[in-house]
Amino acid sequence: MFHVNLFFEQHRIADGDYASPPGALFGAFEVPSPITGDELIVLATDGEDATLAEDLRGWQHVSVSYKRRRILPTWLDMCWLKDAFWDHEDCVVQYHPAKSQYINFHEGVLHLWRHARLPFPCPPTAFVGPNVSLSKQ
Repeated sequence: MFHVNLFFEQHRIADGDYASPPGALFGAFEVPSPITGDELIVLATDGEDATLAEDLRGWQHVSVSYKRRRILPTWLDMCWLKDAFWDHEDCVVQYHPAKSQYINFHEGVLHLWRHARLPFPCPPTAFVGPNVSLSKQ
């Protein structure tokens, strides 16, 4: 389930073009990366914006970039964001779309996606690697 935790709520952008109301399940946030300490810009939505056409609703989305650096967020940054906006058992993905659908609007941004209503298949964990915790039993 998508949520905005207290830490992010405290870093919500409240003024200007990216302002959003407190408690909203969407918004822009300026937060320090727990990995590098550098400021991150995070845009998030639960995908239920009433201004969207019904067939476009349901896409939960978080995008992230460093505020002052032109490097990509780290894998650990992305893991931290996934856990901050979704439940631990939610499957959230980074897409690599077909070349014909590829859009790179900002080179330093990465995205996390989850559809709230459509199931997303995950590969069997055995394809990823051995489950060490199970093999020790």
